[in-house]
Amino acid sequence: MRSLDIDFLLQLTEEPQVVSGSEIQVLVSNVMTTLRDNRGVGRLSDHEVMTCNRFILAMWFLFNGCYDLDLDVDSYDIDYIMEENEYMRMGTGRN
Repeated sequence: MRSLDIDFLLQLTEEPQVVSGSEIQVLVSNVMTTLRDNRGVGRLSDHEVMTCNRFILAMWFLFNGCYDLDLDVDSYDIDYIMEENEYMRMGTGRN
């Protein structure tokens, strides 16, 4: 099982951050790999999944048009995240 320190993502808003394109690629790749590896198995809490999903969506919308920044996120990932978020919004939880 892959794990990710979600607290790191939660603390990104606490102070100004300057990160390079390659750092963004690595971070998005790490988060996306963790989400993919844990899909449908219930190892991540709903809070962890929501935090990761929000991060991926934010990065995807911010950098979608940047051709020199290759994010490891495809349309299947985005569709899955949107569907998962809608399901969780209904209050049923994933697990």
